[in-house]
Amino acid sequence: MLRFGRRIRRRFGSLPCSSSTWGATARLPGGEHLKTRHQRDPLNEAVLDLEMERLLLALRALESIIPSPNDQLPPGRFARELAWSLTRRGTAAAMAREFDLARRLAESAELVGQRSLYGRDPLLHFFVRGLIAAAGGDHRSAVDLFRRSIYSWNFGYTRANLELARSLFALGRAAEAVPVLQSALRGGWDGSNLYVSRTEIHEQLAKAFEVTGSRDSAAVHFAVVERSWRRADPPFADRY
Repeated sequence: MLRFGRRIRRRFGSLPCSSSTWGATARLPGGEHLKTRHQRDPLNEAVLDLEMERLLLALRALESIIPSPNDQLPPGRFARELAWSLTRRGTAAAMAREFDLARRLAESAELVGQRSLYGRDPLLHFFVRGLIAAAGGDHRSAVDLFRRSIYSWNFGYTRANLELARSLFALGRAAEAVPVLQSALRGGWDGSNLYVSRTEIHEQLAKAFEVTGSRDSAAVHFAVVERSWRRADPPFADRY
């Protein structure tokens, strides 16, 4: 249990480029896979691909894990799994600027989400639509869509908090981004650690405080970012 706790801290207390993450999925920084006794982890591989901007790889990985109907899941639970899967793939499609695909996935997520047992899922399609609006420079619409996508500020799809903050920045409303980002840091480790790293949230929060003149708060969050990058893998030395 202690060893597991250490792995969690290494994985989720720093950027996803840390060596522990590569070990978790048996992938080296260059992208090649190591031979391992363990099964591959397509979901976390897709998360890494997204964060390293290997977007087409992320799309393929996420497509491979779209669930199929089976007798083991009740319809409401299956709808939950499918809506969530469609949203993750829609995220990758929008980031890859495959906007036609992203729109189709958003439409499917909207239909499926209405049948989910989870309150979050009927709202997820708004997030994908927000990404499309933001990519087109329509940040006013993006802010509205991102807000509509959020079921819980602390325990939702935490990437929505980050993207909402970015659109608020683009509109010159950095002060509004502060509580949005702070909320993301107050959720569970599987929220503000998996689909977006805590380090990325700290960095955006530091910038928000800097812009609004809160220099002490900015320094605290920039220090977190610096510690996370300090021992990053060699390919990230230039950014550090």
